[in-house]
Amino acid sequence: MIRKIVKEDYDRVLELAHEVHKIHLDNRPDIYNDACSLPYNRFLEMLESGYNFAYEEDGMIIGIILGEVLESADIPLFKKRRVLYIDDIVVSKDYRKKGIGTKLYTEVKNKAIDDKMDSIELNVWAFNEDAINFYKKLGLKYKNIKMEEILNK
Repeated sequence: MIRKIVKEDYDRVLELAHEVHKIHLDNRPDIYNDACSLPYNRFLEMLESGYNFAYEEDGMIIGIILGEVLESADIPLFKKRRVLYIDDIVVSKDYRKKGIGTKLYTEVKNKAIDDKMDSIELNVWAFNEDAINFYKKLGLKYKNIKMEEILNK
């Protein structure tokens, strides 16, 4: 069952958010600190957007999608846009590859269409090939590519 995330879900949402943070921490310790991946005040801010859903089975949250609305600045070079930005999609390890992430994304996508969003956007790390393949299956396409050269290793 998909439902909106509420304040009382914080501890479980934090556990799931930490699963993703661990992937980031393991792959890019030069960037990430081993710290709280979703502070409570940030969680409460995100709940206000209305784009945060949980997938629940037998009373246990096994997947989440966290999103927020971003409005582009009024800059002459760019068109004004309303974008649904996905901060995280997480499905607990034991429940992956069962369509739960797709169901969560579809729920958010339908709401974004109803709310007349211009697009859905997210960031994904190049090392996270499973996530990249998942997003491609959903129909997302590359918007831009950020590159780097690591100095002072």
